[in-house]
Amino acid sequence: MDGYRMSPQQARLWGLATQAAPAAYRAECVVLIEGALERTRFEAALAACVARHELLRTSLLRVSAMTVPLQVIGEQGRVELSWHDLGGQGDAALDALLARQRDAVCAVDEGPMMRLAMARLAADRHALIIGCPSLFSDSQGLRNLVAALARAYAGQDDGAEPLQYADLAEWQCEMLESPNAEVGRDYWRRLNLAEALRARLPLVSDARRAAPFAPQRHAVACTALAARSTPLPSATASRPPR
Repeated sequence: MDGYRMSPQQARLWGLATQAAPAAYRAECVVLIEGALERTRFEAALAACVARHELLRTSLLRVSAMTVPLQVIGEQGRVELSWHDLGGQGDAALDALLARQRDAVCAVDEGPMMRLAMARLAADRHALIIGCPSLFSDSQGLRNLVAALARAYAGQDDGAEPLQYADLAEWQCEMLESPNAEVGRDYWRRLNLAEALRARLPLVSDARRAAPFAPQRHAVACTALAARSTPLPSATASRPPR
């Protein structure tokens, strides 16, 4: 089994999530799909995305004497997809399903990391719930995943191989360990940032910080999204042989 280092951003989030309530560090979205939806076709599209993007089948492995876990890329997909018939049950049923999904993605060191739930609201309306720890995605990452699912569902080719996150994480770690990075760290250590830390930004709102978490909901047509989506980033970076 091969393990890969976390990116600096992941390591920071890991420290925060293990010191506070894990539920505070998650990414989730709800996508409204209008039109006929073929279950087998959607599951095949999801399987294609999982096979293409290693992050969707990555789990965390704690190793003794290490302060942060390693990323382990599985050969098999670890994305959980459940189907729910909520036809005629109203928004309360969808909210209850969202709450259950939210609770299910709280653990940051247990798989599967990415969980999806498809709720049937009517014959031609479905709601797709996607959630995972923030270690594995952010709002833009979820948008990329939805766009990739739409393209795969529509049978479109994503083209070149994407940049895998483990490669990006290793590149970032190597940059921070280089001699040039030490020069930059020394510069910031010599600065007195006490006043900056006490400064209040003009757009900070205490009321906003105290507001309960509520995900944004975006209504999209699956075929339209596939037509206008932005391709996922791609690169020719390669990882050392495993």
